[in-house]
Amino acid sequence: MDNLMGIEPVRGRIDFSIDDARMIEGSRRDGEASTRSAMFFLDGHPGTTHVSIAHYPAGHEEPPHSHATDYMAVILRGEYEVGRRVYRAGDIRIQEADSVYGPSRVGPNGCTQLVIFANPAGLVLDLSRERDRTSGEYDELNEWLRRLGAGERILESSTSVASGSDDAGS
Repeated sequence: MDNLMGIEPVRGRIDFSIDDARMIEGSRRDGEASTRSAMFFLDGHPGTTHVSIAHYPAGHEEPPHSHATDYMAVILRGEYEVGRRVYRAGDIRIQEADSVYGPSRVGPNGCTQLVIFANPAGLVLDLSRERDRTSGEYDELNEWLRRLGAGERILESSTSVASGSDDAGS
């Protein structure tokens, strides 16, 4: 039962809250607060089914992009707008691999999601707009996601992940 927070299971389980202080802090290039996330691997090690709890601050935005894997997001609280559709607590989004979505925008009270990626090798954001691909803004985040998806042990480098203008976790 591996995770990026370094939490050891007790009696075969990990107890965790969506407000847990052990969540990983992302940071934006402008120094503003970004995402907070907790990342778990259901098959016991990086490179397997990836489950995360991601909290996005109010106003967080992501450009149109896709992932090379199917994923499901359950909105736990707050609002998350994708295109013209607004998702609220209790709503579920299932996104097919390689299908472009966005732009995405978080509502005024932030948004907390439970996100399940079928294959962590597909976590990397495939940015659909040329200006987003060439800006370099998401390079550091994508490199970190690529290493994570390849099963690399990156616990020591995961406590503060630069997240472009804001983090990924769509």
